[in-house]
Amino acid sequence: MSAADCVVIPMQPSPIDILAQEDVLLLVDQLGKKSNALPVLSRVVGRTGIDDVVKRIMSMFSNPHVTIRNRIVYARSLIAGKAAPEIDQECSAEVSGLWQAIQRTIRKAGHESRRHDETSAKNDARSRQG
Repeated sequence: MSAADCVVIPMQPSPIDILAQEDVLLLVDQLGKKSNALPVLSRVVGRTGIDDVVKRIMSMFSNPHVTIRNRIVYARSLIAGKAAPEIDQECSAEVSGLWQAIQRTIRKAGHESRRHDETSAKNDARSRQG
């Protein structure tokens, strides 16, 4: 995890999963990867209210969460020997959204890393001069 540019943290919208994330985030924070953590809510039931869960998650992470709904097609696609996005356009949009969020997190991590490297180089140059 220490070399990761994006730490995908999957969870279900349940109180137990949310509580478990506190321990996971502690580890992620200790490794200096909190800004690289991407929460993914999976198996979200269509029209149920999870606003309280989302609010709790949003307060724990610096990146916005991604939602993957609980769809029968994810199980059926395995039987067909395909990935769900090959069968269902809504699944395709969800998985595409997840991939886009991962790419944004990686770009953000790269930008922060370059900024950190530049700051370190400036500090090193100053310490050598003075």
